[in-house]
Amino acid sequence: MKRQLRKVVVPVLLFCFIFTIFASASVAVAAVPADGSALQTGSSAVVAKPGDYGSFFKFFQRRPQPTPTPTPTPTPQPEPQPVPAPTPMPEPQPTPQPTPTPEPQPDQGQVQGLSADEQLMLDLINQERAKAGVAPLKADLRMVQSARVKSKDMIDNNYFSHTSATLGSFATLIRKYAPDYSYLGENLAGNRTVQAAHTALMNSKGHRKNILNPNYTHIGVGIVNGGPYGKMFTQHFGG
Repeated sequence: MKRQLRKVVVPVLLFCFIFTIFASASVAVAAVPADGSALQTGSSAVVAKPGDYGSFFKFFQRRPQPTPTPTPTPTPQPEPQPVPAPTPMPEPQPTPQPTPTPEPQPDQGQVQGLSADEQLMLDLINQERAKAGVAPLKADLRMVQSARVKSKDMIDNNYFSHTSATLGSFATLIRKYAPDYSYLGENLAGNRTVQAAHTALMNSKGHRKNILNPNYTHIGVGIVNGGPYGKMFTQHFGG
């Protein structure tokens, strides 16, 4: 019983003691007149009425409150700036090379009395002579006639030779039509085109020698269609 009584009495006495301390603190700050008006003490005044428990509660109300921690504001990050692309350097341009001037080719122009094939072969011959540094040959229509006779004779009599059973040697034939030449020559070919015949003659040592011979000054080309090769070619040279 005594123990239970202690548990009740001790807290009550402790509470009264604490209350007495706070009540005395209020009375010590300022004297309270009977009418409850404020007593001037210097420049400040405190009003305390009998039975005022404000000091007790103000003690607990004046406890310092924890200062709130401010939320840190994020520092704005600068936006990435585009990196400028490098300025392209102009590519070096090659120095233009001068266009070589083609060497002039000898051209007698179209010779009256020649066929297109005969004119082409004459031009090819003179181009070869120009490359070799030899003077061009001039067309002699008298030897053109003798060359045509020889080409036709080979087709008609089905042979291929510098000597004809009906016309004799090439020199005899040439002198019959052009007796004023002392230096004579003959080339023969059978082929389908002028260019192929010319190439074959230039690839033959003896025929090439006639084409490039500087002793010759004139030529007669006779081309006749027919025979086993398609066309028969005769070249008569004179100088």
